[in-house]
Amino acid sequence: VWDNVPGDVRKELKRIIVTQGDTEPASVEQQRLLGQTAPSLYDLRNLFQVNVEEGRHLWAMVYLLHSFFGRDGREEAEDMLARRSGNEDSPRILGAFNEPIDTWLDFFCFAMFTDRDGKYQLAALAESAFDPLARTTQFMFTEEAHHLFVGETGVQRVVHRTAELMKQDSNEDARAQGGIDLPTIQKWINHWYGYSLDLF
Repeated sequence: VWDNVPGDVRKELKRIIVTQGDTEPASVEQQRLLGQTAPSLYDLRNLFQVNVEEGRHLWAMVYLLHSFFGRDGREEAEDMLARRSGNEDSPRILGAFNEPIDTWLDFFCFAMFTDRDGKYQLAALAESAFDPLARTTQFMFTEEAHHLFVGETGVQRVVHRTAELMKQDSNEDARAQGGIDLPTIQKWINHWYGYSLDLF
């Protein structure tokens, strides 16, 4: 167990922390307008909780950079504030965090798939030999489970409502009943699942 950063892995360890930290404000930036179209107060509350937790995760990664990586750690933390999700000149590090999240189906699929990848990453970081990183990611790992719950149950609710509307229509056309049809749901799932695979 390392209490301080060993010199021979300093660069790699810093890159891991920077990449993880960069995802946290990115998802908040992607989701910043969703509150205007929340389908329910329950969904709005979940969105706010996810965003608050992402902000706390950013703080945790910035703390590690400031505390253990000196001047270049502080510079990396500043760079995280300069990058913006989807910005052509200064995008976020990982591609999935530059994709727009314009709809609640985007948000649910993002949380279902991209946060699942995040869960595995945090589980690996929680086993790090660099003890401050391992301890810091423990609470992040726990909160990530809530993000997955929001995504999974959100997609389930959309699919369930689609099935209800298909039953009500003689042609099983959920779209004619004002809902989201199955091909559209599948398209969103394929999109976010594909971007989540690219995170590895």
